[in-house]
Amino acid sequence: MLDIPTVWSNITIVARYFKLNTPQDFDSMMKVTNTWLSRAKGLPCFIEIDFTKPYGDNEPLWKMDWHENIVRDLISLHKFKKLGVAFADHHLRDLLQLPNDKLSCIEDLCLQYISPNQAEIANPTSPLDLVHKLSNLTSFSLLPSPFDVELHSGPLEGYSKFAGIPWYNLRHISLCVAMPAPFCLDALEHCSAARPGDMFSCHHWRSHLYIIATTCSFVSITTT
Repeated sequence: MLDIPTVWSNITIVARYFKLNTPQDFDSMMKVTNTWLSRAKGLPCFIEIDFTKPYGDNEPLWKMDWHENIVRDLISLHKFKKLGVAFADHHLRDLLQLPNDKLSCIEDLCLQYISPNQAEIANPTSPLDLVHKLSNLTSFSLLPSPFDVELHSGPLEGYSKFAGIPWYNLRHISLCVAMPAPFCLDALEHCSAARPGDMFSCHHWRSHLYIIATTCSFVSITTT
């Protein structure tokens, strides 16, 4: 059974289950992950990397070298159909530099977004070319950063970068961070690929909008 490539094409990495005390431990985790994925023999893979740490442990995993270079050292080496990752802006830019044959494989992106810090907000970078790079994306989830312990009363910092998502291709959307309602509704209006029964969920910082596609237009909207 362990020789079957499909067995290794769908994996979840839970960082807290590894003994991660030194840089070598993190390198070992990356090597193990790459070994498992290489056994998929080139099949498009599904991967989810769970970065949550035990309660009370606030060590910033995402600032360590292994996570800073995760696109280079892990994502770039395989083809992925689904990515479940915690990325900051520089990770997204690294991702979009990958060859088209790898980017075109990605159909499902579940992103825990690490918001820009104050210095990055003061020096914004150019928009992300998500439309042309992730041309086959059909499912998109935007989740809070697992490293952010502060509660925010306003919309997610940097949310406008995701205006370039290819909404017209998407059939499944979950925006589980605080977003301005006009942004959510504008995105959903462009989802021309919606089919009956598709479910979309968006958060406003004062309410939660549930949108059910009962036809190719969004006809049922409620707030809680």
